[in-house]
Amino acid sequence: MTIPNYEECTFEELLDVERHIDKEEYPERYAEVRRQIERRLKGYGPSVSELTEVSPYDKYHAFWRRFFALFIDGLIFLPLWLIENWVYSSGVSGFPLYIWLVISSSAMVVYIVWMHGAYGQTLGKMVTGVKVLDVSESKLSYKQAVLREILPILLLPLNFYDAYLIVYGNIDPDTFANSLSAQLLVIVAFAVFGWFILELVTMLFNKKRRALHDFIAGSVVIKTN
Repeated sequence: MTIPNYEECTFEELLDVERHIDKEEYPERYAEVRRQIERRLKGYGPSVSELTEVSPYDKYHAFWRRFFALFIDGLIFLPLWLIENWVYSSGVSGFPLYIWLVISSSAMVVYIVWMHGAYGQTLGKMVTGVKVLDVSESKLSYKQAVLREILPILLLPLNFYDAYLIVYGNIDPDTFANSLSAQLLVIVAFAVFGWFILELVTMLFNKKRRALHDFIAGSVVIKTN
C-alpha cells in the first residue's frame, strides 16, 4: 500500500492525522506520521516556525479550563445548598432529614459520574471546552467514570455516617471534639489534602497533564476547541 507524502504536510496537519488515523489498519502510515512529527520536533522539516505555534501536547494543557469547569459545576449545585439551608431552618427531622442529607451529599458525585460516562463532559466542561476521554482518546466508559471519582465514592459511607450522627446521634458539642468520630474526620481531612497535593503534582509533571485520578481510570482530558 502506497504511503502518502507527509513531508508536505504542515505540523498542525500531521497532528490532526495522528489523532484520527486507524493505527491497527494503517500501521505503516501511522509510523511515517510519527516519524515526520519527530523530525519537526527536532528542527527538521519545511516549517520549523510552526513549532512555536502548535505543540503536540497543547490540547492537554487545560488546567484553567478544568478549574473553571469545576467552579461552574459548583454554581449549578448552589440551589441544592440553598434548599438544604431551608430544610434545616424548617424544622424537618428524623428519617426525612436523613434521606435528604444522603441525597444532597451524593448528588455531585452521581452527577459527575453520569455526565462523564454519558458525554465525557459535565456542564461545566461543556462551557469551558474540555472533554474526558479514554487515554487512547476514544469514548470514556462508565467504569472509567467511576474510577475517576474513586475517592469521593469511597468517602460516601462516611458522609452517610455523618448524616446519621446529625439526625440520630444526639451529639454533645462539649465532648464531640474528643470522640472517635471527630478524630476520624481529622484523619480523613488530612488524607483528602494529601490526595489533592498528589493530584496537582501528577498533573504538573507529565506532558498530557493527567492527574492521579486520570492514571487510575486510564483517562485523559483534552481541549475541544
